[in-house]
Amino acid sequence: MRQILHLELDVEFFNLEDIELAEALAREQSGVIYTWKTIGRHNWLEHGPHNVDAAGLVVLPSSLGDRIAMCPDEIEEGADEVDSP
Repeated sequence: MRQILHLELDVEFFNLEDIELAEALAREQSGVIYTWKTIGRHNWLEHGPHNVDAAGLVVLPSSLGDRIAMCPDEIEEGADEVDSP
């Protein structure tokens, strides 16, 4: 049986140019770098550093999967919805 868990984690966000700081934190915490990816309102984390569709970097435990789904961004009242292609 497959279950979906919704977790809230307190993580430090790094800009792409701060990859050395993210790598140092990953070593210190025995974690790994994930890239925060975003297209339209959709967000997800991908294992490893990437620069395409990337908002930034976070460090998470090494035991997580290659891709982690995240909640979509909230739509501001009166704004047009932009969705992924």
